[in-house]
Amino acid sequence: MNSNINETVTKLQELFPKDPIKLVYFDDDVTIKVGATGMMSTPKLSFSVKTKRLKIGEFYSLAKIQEIIEILAEVNADV
Repeated sequence: MNSNINETVTKLQELFPKDPIKLVYFDDDVTIKVGATGMMSTPKLSFSVKTKRLKIGEFYSLAKIQEIIEILAEVNADV
C-alpha cells in the first residue's frame, strides 16, 4: 500500500503543483491532505485511506473532481 500512496502523492503533486501535500498518520489510518500549511488551516482536500472519506474544501469542476477521485482510487488498488 505504501507504493500506492507514493504514486498517489506524486500524481496529486502534478495536479496541484503549488500546494503542499502532507501525510498525517493516526493509529492505523493515513490521511492525505492537499494545501494544508499549518495546524489550523483547512486543506483544499483531504482523503482518509482507512475510511475512504474525501473532503473537498474548495470548488472544482466535475472533471477535476473526477480526476481527483481516479487518482485517490489508486491508493486502494491491489498491487
